[in-house]
Amino acid sequence: MREIDLMVIRTFVNVHNHFAQDAIECRPIPKSKYVAIIIVEKVKLQPDATTYQIKATVESECGMGMTYHQAWSCKEQMMKLFLGKAEDSYKLLPWLCEQIMEADPQTVMEWTFDLGNHFKQLFIAYGCSIIGFLNGYRKIIFIDGCHLSGPYKETLLSASTIDTDNQLFPLAYAIVSVESLDDWMWFLHNLKTNVTRHVEVTIISDRHQNIITSVRKIYGFNRHACCS
Repeated sequence: MREIDLMVIRTFVNVHNHFAQDAIECRPIPKSKYVAIIIVEKVKLQPDATTYQIKATVESECGMGMTYHQAWSCKEQMMKLFLGKAEDSYKLLPWLCEQIMEADPQTVMEWTFDLGNHFKQLFIAYGCSIIGFLNGYRKIIFIDGCHLSGPYKETLLSASTIDTDNQLFPLAYAIVSVESLDDWMWFLHNLKTNVTRHVEVTIISDRHQNIITSVRKIYGFNRHACCS
């Protein structure tokens, strides 16, 4: 057949069969961005709503079925409407830290940014934790790292001790990019300078090589114990 711009209809059946089941099964496909705008005011009254609760709200209020993934995406869109974008929150860190330290002069916060003015490290030790440790808590400190979920996949470094009731007492924590040697050195340097100070302490951690190296450099070889 030659390539031409004409289409020839040879048979036309002027009958359309429409089943009732088609109307039941045919539902609109929700777009999370637009659904979030529709129900954002309702969810504001319950900001801790779970993904399943948001899914039920959309189905009851809008008459649209949603998968779990669509409801989760809708929740993420609403969080942006509530709180703004996650990357914008990092811009507020210096101001937020300064406000906290102004309200509590005993609190210590340190932060660093790279040459592109992107967030790199954040160290936090609240004044109540520092004073509590210097005034009688056990001179044993447990340190560890934990990978965080979210869009940036950072790492939480923490230091804790034990109070007189054998309960964990948080001392300091930091948000860093990874558990690198530089990050552990930076965290322990701030811990010793701002929290433990002149007090001789024993550090307990796992056998992560970067932890072992940094503890020996900051606190000394004899002040470190490793758990299995």
